Amino acid sequence: MLYDPTCSCTIVSGKFIIGRFNKWTILFYGFLGTCIFSAIIPLISSLELLYISQVFNGFAKGLTIPLLMGMAIQTISVEKRATAMGVFQAVYAIGIFIGPFIAGMFSHTFYFAAVFYVAGMAGFIGLMLTIYWRRTEADLVKNYLERSQSMEKTLHSDS
Repeated sequence: MLYDPTCSCTIVSGKFIIGRFNKWTILFYGFLGTCIFSAIIPLISSLELLYISQVFNGFAKGLTIPLLMGMAIQTISVEKRATAMGVFQAVYAIGIFIGPFIAGMFSHTFYFAAVFYVAGMAGFIGLMLTIYWRRTEADLVKNYLERSQSMEKTLHSDS
C-alpha cells in the first residue's frame, strides 16, 4: 500500500484529515500540492527527487479526489447516488483516457516539459475555483442565515 501515495493518502485522509479540517482547506492544499508538484517535474534532475515529488503529488491527489467525489454526490438523493457515482466515474475514466492523448499531442506540438506546466496550471485552476466556491458558499450561508433571521423576526412580530 505504501508504494502508491494516492491510495495511501486516501486512507489517511479518510481516517485522520477529513474530520479535522473543513473541505475547503483540504481542497486548497490538495490543489496547491498538485499545482506545485506537477509543475516542478521538468526542473528535477535526479530520480530520487522525482520519486519524492511524486509521493507529495500522490498525497495531494489522494486528498482531493475522494473529497471531490463525495462533494459531487452530496446533494443527490439516496436513490440516485449510485447513478451519480457512475456518471462521476465515467467522466473520470474519460479524463484518464483522453488526458494522455492530449498530453502527447501537446508534447509533440510544443515540448515535453509543457505537459507538466499545463498539469500544474490545471492544479492552479482547481485552487482558484476552490477559493471562489468557498467564498460563494460562505455568501450563500450568510444570505440564508440573514433570511432565516428576517423571517423569524417577521413571524414573531405578527404574533
